[in-house]
Amino acid sequence: MTYIHLGLYFKKISISLLIFFIISCSVVPKSEFTDYQRVFTQVRQISEDVIIDYAVAKKEQEQLKQRENIQDARKSSFNSKQLLLSNIAVDDIVIRLQAWKIIDAYNKLLTKLIAGEEIEAVKNNLFNHLLSLSVNGLRSAAANLSPSVAALNAILIEVQKAFERHKIIKSIEKISPIIRSKLIATMKIDSELFYRIRYGINNYHYQIIRTNISRHIGVFIKLANSIDSSQDNDVYALVDTLNERLEQISVSATGRGFKLINLTPRSAKTRDILAIPQLKVLEIQILMLLAQAEQQNLILEAYGDMLTAYVRLLGQMDLRLRLMQQAAINGGSGSINLDKDFEIALIKMQQAFLYYQKTQE
Repeated sequence: MTYIHLGLYFKKISISLLIFFIISCSVVPKSEFTDYQRVFTQVRQISEDVIIDYAVAKKEQEQLKQRENIQDARKSSFNSKQLLLSNIAVDDIVIRLQAWKIIDAYNKLLTKLIAGEEIEAVKNNLFNHLLSLSVNGLRSAAANLSPSVAALNAILIEVQKAFERHKIIKSIEKISPIIRSKLIATMKIDSELFYRIRYGINNYHYQIIRTNISRHIGVFIKLANSIDSSQDNDVYALVDTLNERLEQISVSATGRGFKLINLTPRSAKTRDILAIPQLKVLEIQILMLLAQAEQQNLILEAYGDMLTAYVRLLGQMDLRLRLMQQAAINGGSGSINLDKDFEIALIKMQQAFLYYQKTQE
């Protein structure tokens, strides 16, 4: 073997050893990463469902606001060429879904590196994909829409630094806290915004029902007070039924209570044989409206329960990230088994989401 060949041979060995040394400087928390990746996949799917539900709520909220200005002209045409020339609007829905996409790309990057694939091969694929997801171009359009923007930029910057220094696995120490303190924390705070939007929509429908109930009760009282006192038994039987339902909804978790029906003392009046049937019709109408009001309460309560389960599920993902971060720092894996806690949180979230959807049918 010539000196030139020997030189090239030792050069290749040196490069291989250098790459091996660089990668091995960071202990790979394999079990923690596998656990985190499994949790991430399931939480991401659920979170995207919650975000899409929020998108639907925002659309409904916009439609309700437009009802206040009925003079707005409806579009009479649809110009596809003009749409092709215009930029796609960026909103907070896009940013939130983009956040999950970037974390997913980063997770896939770690998966390949942990599997032992060469850095350059990974860099040419997933790193370019990460860069293509950069939110720099969205920052101006999405200004003040979501705190996630700053966190996404920070993650991409750290990934780029890690690649430049060939320490992508070591970057777990830096990127995990960013995902935990900014993205997951922001997603938890997002739940408060989601609830406010849903509450506004729910309260809009609730107040319409409430107004109708009050109007029907007013008619009922006026008619009942005009009836001959000899029919008191029939009248008070209807009043008792309605008051029982009014009391039930008055102590509901959502909305103001309804006033009970109180009749004024009556003197003898003209007997109206049609009054009792009319009161019975009003009773049915009021009971139906009360059922609708109670349904609005159930929808809102179910949504609140669903968001509670969602925040707790995000907490499970946060815990997995923290364990992975600690394992990367300490150079060893822990023996904590949290599968049962996650499965319980996941099942509760799935149940809460399905029940919330059921209440809207």
